[in-house]
Amino acid sequence: MTKYQEILMLVNSIESKYGSIVNCPEDDPDYLRIREMYPSTGHGKNVDNFENQIYKLVHEGFAPV
Repeated sequence: MTKYQEILMLVNSIESKYGSIVNCPEDDPDYLRIREMYPSTGHGKNVDNFENQIYKLVHEGFAPV
C-alpha cells in the first residue's frame, strides 16, 4: 500500500468518527499516525507572521494595495 493510500484510509476513518477532519482532536490515534507520516510544516505560523506584518505596515502608514 502506498503512503497516499494509507493516508486516505486514515482520513476516511477520522471522517467516519468525527464527521470531518476539522473536528478531529489532536490526540486521535489516526491523526497522530498521519502526523508521523507527514509532520506539520508550520505553515500556520507563517500565515500569522504575514498577518502581523501587514498590520504593522498599515499602522506605520503604508496603504494596502
